[in-house]
Amino acid sequence: NAVGGVGGGASDVRSGGTALSNRVIVAGGGGGAGGNRVRSCGRGTGGGGGAGYYGGGGGASYGNSTVAGGGTQSAGGSGGVTTYSEAENGDSGTLGTGGDGGDGGDEVFSGQGGSATALTGGVGGGLTGSSGIRGPTWTGSGGGGSSYIGGVTSSSTTSGQRSGDGQITISW
Repeated sequence: NAVGGVGGGASDVRSGGTALSNRVIVAGGGGGAGGNRVRSCGRGTGGGGGAGYYGGGGGASYGNSTVAGGGTQSAGGSGGVTTYSEAENGDSGTLGTGGDGGDGGDEVFSGQGGSATALTGGVGGGLTGSSGIRGPTWTGSGGGGSSYIGGVTSSSTTSGQRSGDGQITISW
């Protein structure tokens, strides 16, 4: 499929209300894989950024020279940047939301040498999400979302434990 994957959703616990500012702990989601390159179909789209305290950036479609960044404790990850005029950049992540992946353009009959499978998205779940990846399809995957533990005590985050959505485990 030439369409990039969506980023994983974040999980959170809130206290005192439902607004994003009421989050006391957040488990960031992983970034979405870039779209596959399909012969005579067109180039793939970029993968979406994972949601989190701050979301990861969306991957750029074909020809990207800069991969999407992971979310941090103070800002969303930057969107991937393409150098190809028919493709689009990924959007940057924002507070609570991952960025959209870039569109592969309107190219239908690309004359590409063959098909190729895209790589997985960036890992979420750490205090900083990891960057996206650019692989054999030349489409970028999304960056991972960041986690947050500032509202609780005796806590930790572990990145890369599962694919997709972030998960919170409470033990006592």
